[in-house]
Amino acid sequence: FYLILTILAVPFARSRIARPAYLVDGRVSTEFAEEFGISAREREVLDKVAAGFTNRQIAKSLYISPKTVENHLGHLFAKTATHNRTQLVTFLFANQ
Repeated sequence: FYLILTILAVPFARSRIARPAYLVDGRVSTEFAEEFGISAREREVLDKVAAGFTNRQIAKSLYISPKTVENHLGHLFAKTATHNRTQLVTFLFANQ
């Protein structure tokens, strides 16, 4: 169920917001990473989440375990005061 929401949230967010402030060429901006204290690896994970990847796809592309992806996402949720992927992606696209 959450995966479906995530898959639907990314295109919806992109269609509603003309130009996301925290993304530059489809990647998380340095300003966003610095503002929220996001590590380089968390930033890589967040780039993949914003692109619509699943945890398993992220793990495979970054050569880490799906559990490590979950841990990184947990840190990202805490740092951005979000509770799930949908909120995280919406937050990423909505902040200007």
